[in-house]
Amino acid sequence: MRGKACKETTISYQFRTLRATYNKAVEARIVSPDKNPFHDFKVGKFNTKTPKRALTKDEVMKIIEADISDATTIRQFTHDIFTFLYLCGGISFVY
Repeated sequence: MRGKACKETTISYQFRTLRATYNKAVEARIVSPDKNPFHDFKVGKFNTKTPKRALTKDEVMKIIEADISDATTIRQFTHDIFTFLYLCGGISFVY
């Protein structure tokens, strides 16, 4: 996975999924629990910290307080939607 340039977070996520699948196979008595590869190889050893990408409150306030009186209608609408969603507690922007 590292040879394919996967990041630590991706590797950790995929190994956690694999470990969960293995554990379900153990519960279903499909594989033996004493052959568990996760005893020697710990998934938690990956560095999964990512840099913070969130805007600061001051940056968000600059957006909200920006003068958009000369902006196009669609830009004003986008600004209003952003402001509304932010003030509603961060409702997801993704549809």
